[in-house]
Amino acid sequence: MYDVLAELGFDYSASVFPFKTYLYGDGEAPTRWFATRAGGRRFVELPATVVEYAGKRVPFAGGFYFRVLPWQMIRAASKRVHRDERAVVFYLHPREIDPAQPRLPLALVDRLVTYWGLRGCKRKLGKLLRWSATCSVESYLEEERAFDGNGNEGTTEKKKTTEDTENTETENRGRQKKRQRRALPS
Repeated sequence: MYDVLAELGFDYSASVFPFKTYLYGDGEAPTRWFATRAGGRRFVELPATVVEYAGKRVPFAGGFYFRVLPWQMIRAASKRVHRDERAVVFYLHPREIDPAQPRLPLALVDRLVTYWGLRGCKRKLGKLLRWSATCSVESYLEEERAFDGNGNEGTTEKKKTTEDTENTETENRGRQKKRQRRALPS
C-alpha cells in the first residue's frame, strides 16, 4: 500500500487503525507515528489515535467512536494522550456530519455503526475545534522532524535547544502556543 501512495506522490499516510474491530483494524499496530521505506524513499505513517486504559486500547477520535462517545470522554481521552506526548489524530467522514443523509437498508448492527450519533456529531466537532488547537498532519510531522516535506530523511529525534533541554515546561508551553497560533478558527 505504501509503495502505491509513494508513487502517487504522498509522503505520509494515516491509514492504520491500531484497534481490531469486526470490520477492520490491527490491535498490534504501533500507536505512534513511524517511518518506513516506500517508493525508494522515507514514508511516514501516523496511525489513528487510541487511548490505553488498564492495558486495553480504546478508540475515541473518529468515526463511530467520536459520534457515540460523550464529549467529556473524548476530551478526557485526548488529555491522556497528550500527557503521553502523542498527537490526537481526529478524523470524520463527510457523511458523519450530515444527519439528513439518505438511509440504506442495513442489518441492525451495521445500521447502528453507520448512523448512531449523526445528529450530535457536527455540534461535537464544533466543541472540539473551540477546545483544542489543531494543525495539519504535514505541519505536525514537520514539527516532529519526521521528514522535511519533500520525502527526504528526517529524524526520529526532535531538535531541542539548550533552553528546551533545561526546561521541559518551557518546551511544552512553546509547543502549545505554536499549535494555538495554527489553530483553525472556531
